[in-house]
Amino acid sequence: MNRRMFLRNAATAAAALSMGRLYAQPAGRSLKSLVRSGVRIGAQATWADLQEPSFVAFVVENFNTLTAGQELKWSSYLRPTPTSYNFTRADSMVEFAQRHGMHFHGHNLCWNHWLPSWVNSTLTRANAAHYLIDHIKTVVKRYAGKVDSWDVVNEPLGTWRNAQTGQPPRPWIDLIGPTYLDIAFHAAAEADPHALRVLNFDGLEQSTWGVSARQEALTLLQGLMQRKVPVQAIGLESHLNATDPMENESEDRFIQAVRSLGLKILITELDINDTRVTGSFDKRDDAVARAYSDYLLRMVPRTGTEQVIFWTPWDGSDWLDTVHGTAFDRADGRLHRPGLIDSEMNRKPAFHAVADALRRTLA
Repeated sequence: MNRRMFLRNAATAAAALSMGRLYAQPAGRSLKSLVRSGVRIGAQATWADLQEPSFVAFVVENFNTLTAGQELKWSSYLRPTPTSYNFTRADSMVEFAQRHGMHFHGHNLCWNHWLPSWVNSTLTRANAAHYLIDHIKTVVKRYAGKVDSWDVVNEPLGTWRNAQTGQPPRPWIDLIGPTYLDIAFHAAAEADPHALRVLNFDGLEQSTWGVSARQEALTLLQGLMQRKVPVQAIGLESHLNATDPMENESEDRFIQAVRSLGLKILITELDINDTRVTGSFDKRDDAVARAYSDYLLRMVPRTGTEQVIFWTPWDGSDWLDTVHGTAFDRADGRLHRPGLIDSEMNRKPAFHAVADALRRTLA
């Protein structure tokens, strides 16, 4: 480490002290070195992100798990037409993980949103299940033995809303019905019985609908278990708002109920939205760091999770600045700062807060 980088990192670490707590990280330690064997500490990245050498160095140094933000979704990247697949970028990312000794978490095999335009004109009630099964089996078989876990179905409760257009079409639930989940999980299990199969939920940690969403999620899971659908884990996306309170008692009941079903709990998309945090960069960075710390210190022991994936590890690739609405548009017009490092690859207070929380909960 050169002197300039040392001084930058020292200054960033000192900034964390402004919150009245010390986020202690042993000098020279990476995030993945702070956790015990078997724990997966992951980063989300896109193919484009991995063309940035400095970011690549940060990922390889700090994480033992990689997930693709776009390249394995039903999108124009992977499914340009109803009859074709393009695995170029997905292959590149999986090979990157293998080359660097990293696990790979696949995201995702089935979602009612962000689908290629041809889906709405091609899928019908008669053929939707065929397309879903063919897609899942084709993709999962290709990466069998290389992808360790899959978000088989993403956001099944449909709490996500497009800020501009309202609720978009939902082809799987609309054309197949609720059993699209059964179909998806059985297809994934048949294609690769060794990869962990995850049902990935959004909106369960905070928000005004958190309590009702948790009950809906639990009812859904209980039904899947009764039908012997091969779900093995749930994912808590954990896109958190820095200014919103965390749930407590009802969340505890939900976690206990999920674990009683024999399901693992993963943290799959953790990041912090600072839209409503006002003030200087230092104040915003402190709030983001505190939110990361508070969440990990509370949730990791309660869930027993051994996989935490950070969805926005650096400010240089930030999905929060690509969407709009009251939850995402900052009043001052400035860019969001959710990352563990800033756009110039400097470690932020969030990095040291996360390092301290991982050391305290997963070592």
